[in-house]
Amino acid sequence: MADLLETAPPVDDGYLAYFTEKIWAMIPEVYRHEDGTAIQPGVLRALVETWARQAVTLRRDQDRLWEDFFIEMCSLWAVPYIGDLVGTRLLSPYNPRGQRIDVAKTIYYRRRAGTLRVLEELIADITGWEGVVVEGFKTLGRTFHNLDLPPTPRGRLTATPPGGLADLRRADGSALAGGPFDEYFHTPDIRRARPYGIPKLVFHLYRLGAVELTGVEPKPHAAPAGAAYTFDPSGRDIPLYAPRTRPDHGDTWRTAREYELPAPIPCRLLSDAQFEVKLEHGAQLVSDIGMTAGAADDLTTLAGIRFLRESDLRTRLSMLPTSVELLSANVFQGILRLTALDDCGKSQLLPNAVSVMLDGAPGPLPNEQVAGANLSIWEAFPLHKRALIDPERGRLLVYDPAPASVLVNYHTGVYMPVGATGFTRRFTTPPDAQFSGGGALAGIPSQGVARIDDSRTYSPIGNVGAITGLTIAAADSERPYLRLTTTWRLTAAPPAPPQPDASLTLEGLWIGAQTSARSVVLEGDYETVCLRYCTLDPGGLDADGAEVPPVTLVIRGFVERLILDSCVTGPIRLDGTGAVEHLVIRDSIVQATRPADKALEIGVGVVDMARTTVLGRVDVLRLYATDCLIAGPPVDVTDTQDGCFRFSAAPPGSRLPKPYEWFELDAGTVKALFVSDEYGQPGYVMLRETAPDGVARGGENGAEMGVFNRVGAPFKRDGLNAKIAEYMPFGLAPVTVIQT
Repeated sequence: MADLLETAPPVDDGYLAYFTEKIWAMIPEVYRHEDGTAIQPGVLRALVETWARQAVTLRRDQDRLWEDFFIEMCSLWAVPYIGDLVGTRLLSPYNPRGQRIDVAKTIYYRRRAGTLRVLEELIADITGWEGVVVEGFKTLGRTFHNLDLPPTPRGRLTATPPGGLADLRRADGSALAGGPFDEYFHTPDIRRARPYGIPKLVFHLYRLGAVELTGVEPKPHAAPAGAAYTFDPSGRDIPLYAPRTRPDHGDTWRTAREYELPAPIPCRLLSDAQFEVKLEHGAQLVSDIGMTAGAADDLTTLAGIRFLRESDLRTRLSMLPTSVELLSANVFQGILRLTALDDCGKSQLLPNAVSVMLDGAPGPLPNEQVAGANLSIWEAFPLHKRALIDPERGRLLVYDPAPASVLVNYHTGVYMPVGATGFTRRFTTPPDAQFSGGGALAGIPSQGVARIDDSRTYSPIGNVGAITGLTIAAADSERPYLRLTTTWRLTAAPPAPPQPDASLTLEGLWIGAQTSARSVVLEGDYETVCLRYCTLDPGGLDADGAEVPPVTLVIRGFVERLILDSCVTGPIRLDGTGAVEHLVIRDSIVQATRPADKALEIGVGVVDMARTTVLGRVDVLRLYATDCLIAGPPVDVTDTQDGCFRFSAAPPGSRLPKPYEWFELDAGTVKALFVSDEYGQPGYVMLRETAPDGVARGGENGAEMGVFNRVGAPFKRDGLNAKIAEYMPFGLAPVTVIQT
């Protein structure tokens, strides 16, 4: 079945119309007249348009002739030819970005072959991911000799001597064990996949990226002390991510630090604060906050001392004669503000990765008023802090005075743009109606473009009737959360020939429910309904373990074509006399509330899916599926004489139409397929490393089945392995460790 979403957008250069009319004018008028009056009119005109398309291709190729000499600007077809000039081994054409960069930097790689610099750059260049390379011999416990470089401690947390036994007096070091920043030393492990050994190079890969969300209203939570919130507006626990801030590759290259990589932020890293008092700080505090001269003199006695923790600084201040003044709330916060060093986790992550705005303040809370904490039981004992953040769970605790309003900025981990997230969607359509500020969302017009300009929470949501041609969209890079308190009805206007049936587009919206399961209901006759980069919350568990209610898409009217493009949805079903002629799903996730429930129940029409992951039961009339992964009970397709099921996976016992090159999932395989099946987690429906090759490489293009087929992870991994073998030092063995 034709792919209804992958038609390339037309190039707006006017060449097609120009060459069509030019060739058409060359044909004698008598033949043009006969073409219009023939039994099948327009045949000659169609032939002319075909010739014109070829002329357009030649003209555009001529216009790009100069650009095709340069790898940075050339067309894709020219990349292999330029690569042949430098003698590189080309990567897979399914990884065009990596292929182009490899050709562009081949000479650069060869000049620096065998260095850690090139090996780390290969990760970003070939795969687009981030990574850290660690030499295995540097992680081994051993006795140093005179041929070694001067020994230096491997890390500052544990102060473990080079190659020596672990210093266990600091528990923080155990959290780093096994990762790229491990400060302990290990005994050799000769097994191939183990990272500890003399000839091993360990590649730690960070596959997820970090997407920023700004101006989000956290969900209030009942807590025994302070005003408690979850960063996630649906009430889930989610890990907060650090954005990529490592310096770009260049002459000042260095390996990445922990806070510079896109990864979940541990409490330890957010609390990592270092301080150093300088001689001028005393005088500056006297002028800024009115500290006494005696206290300033006492403070300068600590000049030049580096404190690795805030508690260490507090302890030393408590030993000074003016400790009462130095440890008072106003003075101590001033000291923290002036003496904080930039090269530490807290200074780098606040407010760049996460920040809190209270009571409409124009900027975030200062760093000295914020601390990282473990809020697993929503209790903590702050010292001169206004807010505590638990980045591992995405929780926030604000102390007196209780804020009237709270907004947060934070980053989430994303493997590929799917569903409602803060990535760029290039939505630039001028709006006819604009909404902002949160609260009730009412007065949406029945036609035109209604745009939501922020990422606030909106509730309740008003029904929309008499729709003729309506788009409800989030502004670019925004992710508003629409919390339903009742069923949201979107009703089309009655047909009025010769006007076409109604059309509706929802884009960039996250639609959730407040207390119980809700539905988005399509009523009336629609020609087209399109959901693009939307999330209809499939449900889950909140921070207390209570159920997050799902949102179901219900078709109660007639929809000629329903399109889901890059969406995450709960169940989709028909109600009453509702019908869908064509349901087209691309690059999306459809999940039932429970694995045994029906995720897709369409008893009429045709369902056309490509690169889609379904968690739950599928019960449809006709099915066309390509590169799909259906994990749940057996699939039930009523009409198996029509449709096809190709390069896809389904549970055993499924009733499928014309299966071709498909993979049958074992009963025990389904649960072990995904890193996580909980919406909101960064590893949501990502395949595990242990997934069978029939799924991980079973797509039509050789990539994985399911929603992340276009990521092309197998091509990236294969290309990276090939380039590592080409540029790594002779005699070493690469080991890959997946961090995210």
